[in-house]
Formats: sequence, C-alpha cells, structure tokens
Amino acid sequence: MTGKKHIIYTSGGGRLGNQLVNYANLCAIEMEYPGVSVISLPFQDYSEICSRDSPVSYVVDSDGLPNSYKHIIKHLWDGPIRTEYSRFYNASVLHAFSIVSSKGESVIGGDTHTQLPILGREYEEIAISEENLFQFFDGEKVSVVSGWGVRAWPLVRQYSDKIRDELQIDNNYISKAEDHLSPVREESDLVLGAHIRHSDYRTWMSGQYFFPFVEYIDLLEDYVEKRHPNKNVSILVFSDEPQPVGEVDNKFKPSICQDDGAESDYPYDFAELSLCDRIIGPPSTFSTFAAFLGNSPLVPIYPHVRSKGWEVLKEPLTEAKNHPHFGSAVK
Repeated sequence: MTGKKHIIYTSGGGRLGNQLVNYANLCAIEMEYPGVSVISLPFQDYSEICSRDSPVSYVVDSDGLPNSYKHIIKHLWDGPIRTEYSRFYNASVLHAFSIVSSKGESVIGGDTHTQLPILGREYEEIAISEENLFQFFDGEKVSVVSGWGVRAWPLVRQYSDKIRDELQIDNNYISKAEDHLSPVREESDLVLGAHIRHSDYRTWMSGQYFFPFVEYIDLLEDYVEKRHPNKNVSILVFSDEPQPVGEVDNKFKPSICQDDGAESDYPYDFAELSLCDRIIGPPSTFSTFAAFLGNSPLVPIYPHVRSKGWEVLKEPLTEAKNHPHFGSAVK
C-alpha cells in the first residue's frame, strides 16, 4: 500500500445509538491501522453531540483522498436538507461512482438498511481484527463501504478506553445534564438511570421488549429491593414518550426531556443517562452506548428477568454484543 488508505462508510441504518456503535467499530479499525483513514458519513448528523469534526469537513481536509470523492461527498452530504431518502440516494450514488472509478471500489458488509439498491462486492459480514483488513479491502483504492456487518469487535475491546475518550459527549450537553442531576445526587446514595423504550418497541422484535409503564415501575422496584436494599436510590426516568413520572413514588425522577417535555432535547438525556451510577433498560444501543461512555454498569431488562435473576454487564458495549437479549440490538 502506498500513501494513506481511505475507507468511506456510507450507511448502516439507525439513529444516534446505532451510529455510535458503527462509529466505535470504525474508530477501532483506524486505531489498529495507523495508515488507514476511516470516514463515517452517517455520523454527519451526530458529530456535534460528541465534539467531533463534521465528517464532510474531514473529507475536504483529508490528505490523499482524490478530489473527485471530495467534490461528490461535499455536494451530496453537505446540503441544507438531509432527509432519510436523500441519505439512501447519496449512498447509492457514491457506491456507483466508486465502481466506475479506477481509484475506488464498492464493498458491502451485511444489511445496508437502505431503500435504494447499493451495488458492490458483497460479504455477509466484514469482521476486522489484527492483520486481516486487506482480505476485504484493496489497499491501493478508496473503499466505499456500506452495511451493518462492518465490525471490528476484538479491536473495540482492545481500544475501548481510547474510543471512550474519542467519542465523549460535548461539554455543552454534559454541563446541563450535571446541573439537572445535581439535586438528585444530593439526596441519593445511588442514581439509577431507567431507560424506557416505547414508540418503535411496540413492534420491534414482535414487541417482546415493550413493557407498559406500570410494569417498568414493578421491575425497577424489584431490582432496587433485591440488589440495593440498604441504599437510598433515586431512579431517573428516560423515555422516548412522555410518562406519568409524577404519579409514582418520590424516588422516581424525571430526566431533562421528561422534565420539560422537549423531545428534541434527546442529546441532553443521552448525556444525563451516561452520568448515572447504573443504567437499566431493555435492549437498546442508546442505553448501551450511554453506559459505555459513562463507564457505568448496564442492567438488562427482558421478559422473565425477575425469575432468571438480575444481571450486571460491567463492560456494557462488548458484553451487550454477546448477551442473549441485548445482542438483538447491539450487533
């Protein structure tokens, strides 16, 4: 390989949590291979949350990347309007260009989660570890890559501390979260962050991880009684839908979004969740990555969890990937 090797990731599906899982794996590849530059274009909409430079800016300033790729990416990904359909279209166009370009290649690893066809050399999974990167990619070409199966889990474990530092949440979000959390900490021995997923979980995985609010309350109280019986525990409630937090026991507290009702404030909820001493909830990349960034234990909720006994995942990201239930979300 001569010069810098560029891998441009275009699509893998999902919102903040999913994109962070994707990006963690891509970061691990770059950390293991110093001569490789990995660019995650889907992270364009979330880079500000983690104090990262815009991927498009990174592309434009990148040494050695052909100007044709710079122009196409800036034109497609840096426009004022970015819709879900435009993301599908952008990825499809860039992959098609890489096929006809003598300097590029199009590689697909697993499900692309796009509604438009993406052409390229296909693998069921692209599992990267030490010394196998170029079994999948041509070291002399720009590799335009798509798919949920582009993974480097052994490297994620190896570089977990460095990845955590790289992707820490921007201080603007952390500061507001700390201010909101401060009075709760003052009255608590332990702050439990409870992540409630409703909306899409009514149908995701046939609804098996959808629990009504009253059932969440029973589960949370059971966990506290069995695992922290002698502590003054406050439970911060994080949810993608409004919940009647004020109608239950005083130990249940509203998160930032639940407190002011602003659904667009989810980055503040993400920041506050990462600051909790324990995070508990059903399978979700949102809660898993918050636990990873906060280096906080993750407590899974799933059907019949009370009868099977409460578990604690001390290495949230890599343990969740191999968990029989959390592995449904963290892949």
